[in-house]
Amino acid sequence: MGANRPKQVSQRSIAIAAGIGAVTAVGLIVIKADPIKVFVGASVAGLIGERSSHHMQGLNAQELIDIGIKKGMSGDFAGAIDEFKKAIAVDPKNAVAYFYLGNVYNSLNEYDKAISEFTKAIEINPNYADAYSYRGASKSDLRNFRGAIEDYDMAIKLDPGNATAYYNRGDSKIGTYNFREAISDFNASLKIDPNNPDALYSRGLSKYKLNDRDGAIQDYQKATQINPNHLDAHLNLANTIAERGEYKEAFLIYSKAIEIRPDYELSYFNRGITAAEIKNYPAAISDFEKATELNPRHSKYHHNLGLARFYSQDVEGACKDWKVAAELGNTNSKMLLKKHCSS
Repeated sequence: MGANRPKQVSQRSIAIAAGIGAVTAVGLIVIKADPIKVFVGASVAGLIGERSSHHMQGLNAQELIDIGIKKGMSGDFAGAIDEFKKAIAVDPKNAVAYFYLGNVYNSLNEYDKAISEFTKAIEINPNYADAYSYRGASKSDLRNFRGAIEDYDMAIKLDPGNATAYYNRGDSKIGTYNFREAISDFNASLKIDPNNPDALYSRGLSKYKLNDRDGAIQDYQKATQINPNHLDAHLNLANTIAERGEYKEAFLIYSKAIEIRPDYELSYFNRGITAAEIKNYPAAISDFEKATELNPRHSKYHHNLGLARFYSQDVEGACKDWKVAAELGNTNSKMLLKKHCSS
């Protein structure tokens, strides 16, 4: 419960095919960070031990909250909601119960419900820093970045040592394209928690957006050193290095990303691009084939597979791939079919 959701991915393009027309291959990705939202693992009083029955009479609100937390931590979200609602019935002014109920809705991606419960918690306890922070995260997921920033401002005012609140506020500032202020927040988060790979990664992304490629690479590298399985940091590190023309090194980093997540099509596609840049066409063909296997409806994967075959002197194979790409709507493949392939 509380695991981060998949990152939002957008695509940029990098040219690899000079020599057979104005053909580009869409590849390198830029990944935007998501706010950190972890289901809080213990209440103020701590988790209670196992009970013979969750329907025991006479439980107070705190005990019901503790039972709800245990259910939430085990993935029983419906049970957790039931327990938190029981706690609210016992004590309608219990801000903690509303907070945890919002926490469950947040984990279920029911952000409007989560915001409503966090707001109730804040109405009861206006100094509830975590409620502001979590409400901000739900607002961010609804792309209400300015509203999220206002909540993070309040969370930080109430709890200046909250590294996660600074990190999440920086994430929302990325959402408003305010990359310089985002970096300032990531710096503040890292001052409190210098070994947070997500903050390093997001600061690197902000530096990249400000064209500080060297700074971005340094932060991505630090993030991968702290967490060798940080997929997004590996991918954007490879992307940025590839932009500098260091294709052999980028190839190796994409290979690490594939080890971390073998089913991610863009890792193969991007590695295929770097292989093509260093004229390792057999490797490029292998990677583009894997990308088409993982997503057979992406025309550019078939298009680039055709390019790699063409450069390997396999014109017949290239024409077959371009035909598939053209049928999927790729105009560049249609052009190459007319130029190099018989009807």
